[in-house]
Amino acid sequence: MWDTLHILITTQAVCDGTQALLAKVMQAMTGLQAREIDFLATNILVEQNAEPRRREIQFLSLLSTTSIPVPEESTRLEVKSDRQNFVERASTSVIQFQNK
Repeated sequence: MWDTLHILITTQAVCDGTQALLAKVMQAMTGLQAREIDFLATNILVEQNAEPRRREIQFLSLLSTTSIPVPEESTRLEVKSDRQNFVERASTSVIQFQNK
């Protein structure tokens, strides 16, 4: 029983020391004195705010596995079509310029 009590007291001392250190860091960062900040509650809020981001990342990883590959041939046709349109527009512009 004393061992368990000793472990609990030691754990509480470590938690108190960690809270004191975090309070000093917050004070140094903000210039404001932090009094009795409940860092456990702060951590819970951080975790709650991080949860939607984790879901989004998970969703994006699932999305990439369900994507449909585009056949290379259709990509080539699009490039050829774009080039053909460019050539037609350029030649039309040259003809219009020459006729002026």
